[in-house]
Amino acid sequence: MANPAIHVSLLLQVLVPLLLCTAQLSLAQLGPDTGVKLIEETCSDTEDPELCVSSFLTDPQSTSALYKDLGAVSVRVVAANATDTRDYIEHLLNKTEDSATKKSLEICLESYNSMVEELHTVTDSLEELDFMPVEEALDLAKTKAEECEEEFKKQKGLKSPLTQRNEMIGKLADNGFVIVGDMMI
Repeated sequence: MANPAIHVSLLLQVLVPLLLCTAQLSLAQLGPDTGVKLIEETCSDTEDPELCVSSFLTDPQSTSALYKDLGAVSVRVVAANATDTRDYIEHLLNKTEDSATKKSLEICLESYNSMVEELHTVTDSLEELDFMPVEEALDLAKTKAEECEEEFKKQKGLKSPLTQRNEMIGKLADNGFVIVGDMMI
């Protein structure tokens, strides 16, 4: 008589790969609409759900992301916007001749350099489910954007060329903070 353990082993060798293939096909059939629904549901807790959804959709990986991946996507979105703003500040510095504007832009550039560096270093923390550094980086991003804006307000009559960008960083950081906070629950 044959050993029943061998039959079970052979059965598992056939069934497990078959089940995995079926599961992968089922996930593939869900398609991007399911990803968009997950994003919409995730963003519903934020202060600006429309901005949250539209910012996620700028990252091509977001529509196929699992819930646990959305925190990393939100950090990447903030980092991309911060990098773009930093590059814009450098552009403005190269063409600005006004010393007060130049001084404020230089301070903003320092703020954005540290912000971008910090945001790029924390994405690995999410893989390890270490949320504290991520929350700190998002808080830093919002604070540095606000500090940048304040630099222009210190100079009477000086209008910030970065107001919309600084406000956007603050909103995106808030969205990321909510999403990462929800992941801890």
